[in-house]
Amino acid sequence: MLFYFGRVPLIAPLANIVIIPMASPAVPLGLAALFVTQLVQPLGDILLYLTGMNMRLLYALVRLFAGMPYAAPRIGPVALPVTMLAYGTLLLFPHVRSGRLARWGAVGGAALVGLLLSWPWVFPAGRGGLQVTFLDVGQGEAAFIRFPQGTTMLIDGGGSYRDDFDVGERVVAPFLWQQRVRRVDYVVASHPHPDHAKGLLFVLKDFRVRHFWDNGAPLRSAWYRALREEAMRRGIYQDVVAEGLATAALDGVRVELLHPTAAFQPLGSRRPRAGEDRAENDHSLVLKLTYGHTSFLFPGDIEREGEDFLVHAGRDMRATILKAPHHGSLTSSGETFLRAVDPRFVVFSVQRDNRFGHPAPAILARYEAAGARVFRTDQDGAITFQTDGHALWVATHAGPQASPRPQLLPLDTPQAGVRGRSPVPAAFTP
Repeated sequence: MLFYFGRVPLIAPLANIVIIPMASPAVPLGLAALFVTQLVQPLGDILLYLTGMNMRLLYALVRLFAGMPYAAPRIGPVALPVTMLAYGTLLLFPHVRSGRLARWGAVGGAALVGLLLSWPWVFPAGRGGLQVTFLDVGQGEAAFIRFPQGTTMLIDGGGSYRDDFDVGERVVAPFLWQQRVRRVDYVVASHPHPDHAKGLLFVLKDFRVRHFWDNGAPLRSAWYRALREEAMRRGIYQDVVAEGLATAALDGVRVELLHPTAAFQPLGSRRPRAGEDRAENDHSLVLKLTYGHTSFLFPGDIEREGEDFLVHAGRDMRATILKAPHHGSLTSSGETFLRAVDPRFVVFSVQRDNRFGHPAPAILARYEAAGARVFRTDQDGAITFQTDGHALWVATHAGPQASPRPQLLPLDTPQAGVRGRSPVPAAFTP
């Protein structure tokens, strides 16, 4: 449980005392029913009924114990040596009365295991700089941000148009647990499309969330209605467009809401898909984060209308790192928009061999011609940038150029063709 699931089964000793005696009759009852039914049908039916009652009671008890507070708290990934130390400590406990060595070994081992398990939560890593991770959620988007003093933000949570795989539960949440995150201060839904926001419902239900931001879009789907109602029920919902949020300061990082505004009215002439409005792409929340001399731009799925509106509105969109709008589709990343942003690095959040053909080859060529270095989640896996406001480091987690340690990115030279990197200082090792 520790090693594979990152959970401490505190309830297991008590649960086993109750459940194992209940589970013991299930196998002999079931076997007896199989044979007796062939000989005396009514008696076999009685045995099958008793077996079913036994199993229903067993499942009810399991659910009861599993539902208790702190039954099996999540503590994130646990190294194999810590797991082995835990087993060694348990093996010493039966011998605590037989000698001082066993007694002190058991007590010391238990204390050391407790310290090792709690240390990452008491002193979490990643403080002291701005860290942004673009998660690999397939054909969708999710970015986790840890601010210099530990404030956290999740921009989008991935998702799917299908209901057989919850990206929030199976991809986003495990990453957050691995990062020792139990509280997400800000959850942001850029717009109500499944590939961006459907995975956020699990995060809202399973994590302590302080604020939920969205653009106040009309509710056109049952899943997004459930998401917004959950945020309202918790008292954390904020329509940041209606509230007129413009800028905020989080741990010394400037957070700007650049788009949309009440003045923006897209044509909305695109053909709608069932349960959604394509015009919502251009209504995506556009956020810019600035820390010292380094900035990140998150434009959601804005397309040409939204991009042109931003450019003509005179917004300062210059950014060091750009999350490519609308996954690098041909309807986005216009040349005027690209000139206005002037990114050194661009991140495409896409699924390998996706049916949309994202990112479009012409869009890739446009970024490369502008001197922006390209990162892609389908090739690089999760991509983590870290900055102290001046220098910038990156770590990728898949592909032939995966870097287990963050690598320094040069910011003082043109990016086209740059390949040289120098090692990251130890202070920035995650």
